[in-house]
Amino acid sequence: MTCRNRLIVACMAISLIAFSAGTASAAFLSPAAVVEHSAEHSPGNTATFGPLNAIDGDPATFMILENDGGTPSTQGHYIMDMTGDPLKVFNFTDFRYRSRQATGSINAQAVDIITWSDDDPTNGTLPSDEAADVQVQTPIVVPNTANGADNDFALTPFSARYVGLRVSSNYDTNHANWQAADFLFDGTIENIPEPSSFVLIVLCLLGLPCFGWRRRKRRS
Repeated sequence: MTCRNRLIVACMAISLIAFSAGTASAAFLSPAAVVEHSAEHSPGNTATFGPLNAIDGDPATFMILENDGGTPSTQGHYIMDMTGDPLKVFNFTDFRYRSRQATGSINAQAVDIITWSDDDPTNGTLPSDEAADVQVQTPIVVPNTANGADNDFALTPFSARYVGLRVSSNYDTNHANWQAADFLFDGTIENIPEPSSFVLIVLCLLGLPCFGWRRRKRRS
């Protein structure tokens, strides 16, 4: 193999590494973490009703959150970190709202699936579900199902690390709360190439013409 061919192979290898994607196949996955949420219904009993129960993938557990006060347009919010990694994004295709395993389940009703223009809900001074850079991806209406029912919704495909649920109405008229067993999203996790990878690729591409010019100069 000539030096020029070795250089070409090296460039191709770097490109494949830099742009490799799909570290997880398309499937319903739980978010990696909860960033922010409405107030807990029972702060002293987080293990039973806490917000983390909605991302544990266990249909037997559930969360109960209070309606938000002081923001008439929003009765609840729940913001998630889908990948837990600044170098990965999630390609969203579908959303699953799993009801709690009880006949008295109280689902959220009108829900906006939201993201942020800078993909960072922690920026800004406003509550992250009311910030100026919020983008509504898909509005949905969740039926008030119970007994662990899975309610699936097709999303307008988008890619982001963070995703949120902004609730503008729910089915509870007595206790001002909303409940869920699990929130899951269908899609794939994608690697974001690091800047150093782009630099290596550019250097390889720039080096190929120089290498050819050098060889032609030697022959002459």
